[in-house]
Amino acid sequence: VLESRDITLYWSQWAYYLFPVIGLLRVGAIYLLIRIIFRPSQEPSLSQLPALADVPKHLTTAEKKVLSVLFVGILLWATDVVHGTHPVFIGLGIVLFIYLPTWGPLQFDLLKKVNFPLLIYIAATFTIGYALEHTGLNTYLTAFVTPVLRSISSPITLMGAITYLAIPFDFLMDTAVVAGVLTPIVVDLAAALNLPSLPLALSLGIGTGIVSIPYQGAPFVVAYSFRQVSMGQFILIMMLISLVTLTLLVPLNLLYWHLIGFV
Repeated sequence: VLESRDITLYWSQWAYYLFPVIGLLRVGAIYLLIRIIFRPSQEPSLSQLPALADVPKHLTTAEKKVLSVLFVGILLWATDVVHGTHPVFIGLGIVLFIYLPTWGPLQFDLLKKVNFPLLIYIAATFTIGYALEHTGLNTYLTAFVTPVLRSISSPITLMGAITYLAIPFDFLMDTAVVAGVLTPIVVDLAAALNLPSLPLALSLGIGTGIVSIPYQGAPFVVAYSFRQVSMGQFILIMMLISLVTLTLLVPLNLLYWHLIGFV
């Protein structure tokens, strides 16, 4: 959506603005919450897991090739702001090298196992945002919320408000759909308020990542499908993580943005 408005967001920029607090600190919060609530009596022994019983001690040639390609890909993603190559092209290059005839470690027959419906679903969510944009609904919603948000004089407070305003939408639809629907509205709002679009869009991105029920996001559905925890345990942890994020991490992230001069 941002690129359709000629706004380039490199993945390295995304990591710079969101990883320290929303990424790293939230992972730490998740670990502490799990330790406090479930109180494991001892550290799990990975060697006793049945799934790891048949894992060889040394990497095969195919595994080394995959790791090398992924390492180069991640390095290119992390430095995209330097070389300017689009992340999509880097991803396509990774796939091509992995399936490269005679050298690639994987065969084309394995593509049959790819969950293409999930990929199509993710792509379809963005078309909803484009549809709302072309029908003019985003213009109407922007005109509706702009007077309210104009009363907020502080840009930092405004970005926090956008994060919190996304929460109700997270309960109505998948978070990917929320991003596809609300991002055009936020970009138009930034223009109406004479503010840069990127901080507001990232604030919305934080809001769409705060979920309390597994079915709000496809990755959580995949994680729950392994049936290692009950639905009640899953929801409890997710709600607590969301609460910590809203009350502690979002303000900390806004402070971090202020310290680095982003806002």
